[in-house]
Amino acid sequence: MPEATSTNGVDDLGIDYSDIEAKYTVAFEEGFDNVLVVDGIPIIDRSREGKLFTKLQKDFSRKGAPFKEGGLHMPYDESTGKSKGYLFAEFATADEASFALSAMHSFPFDAKHAPP
Repeated sequence: MPEATSTNGVDDLGIDYSDIEAKYTVAFEEGFDNVLVVDGIPIIDRSREGKLFTKLQKDFSRKGAPFKEGGLHMPYDESTGKSKGYLFAEFATADEASFALSAMHSFPFDAKHAPP
């Protein structure tokens, strides 16, 4: 009986996969320099998320620091269905995030959610 081989006579090391690798390459972001944590926002349920995001977009834009479209992520407590009082805002560049930080630091959201 002939000996079992896994190559079937094909040299795996000699196959050029560069076209497949180029076609399916996934670009990963290197860091989070363009992301800010925005703390002290109201704790809400998911039904009010759109209204909150609209207000935040207006506030940040008014200060000259708009975030990327679709760049807000707000974590929720699965047991209560409520947000956790903070969110992540993604900006196009690290410089824009830095400007937003200086422009919005200690910005009062409203009378109930003002910084100390």
